[in-house]
Amino acid sequence: MQWTSWAISHAIEAMVPGRWPAGDKYNIRFDGTTTLKDKAPVAAQCTWAFTGGTGKLKGITGKGTCKGTFKPDGTAMFDIEGDYKIPTAGKK
Repeated sequence: MQWTSWAISHAIEAMVPGRWPAGDKYNIRFDGTTTLKDKAPVAAQCTWAFTGGTGKLKGITGKGTCKGTFKPDGTAMFDIEGDYKIPTAGKK
């Protein structure tokens, strides 16, 4: 943890599963920090990367960044940027 006179930065690491409308699944790893003020989150930043997928998302690759702020009511707004690539199936 990093301490300052008014806030604490807390390291975050998360694996997040997701599903596309067709049912194909993917996993994303997030690494970053959340800044706390008076024990409540106020800002966060991270890097993210795909770690795998199923179905049409098998072999997905990509990475990027995210940065966000939290409101006192607990809602948050994040800007997420990056690129991804889905391999195309070989022709038979």
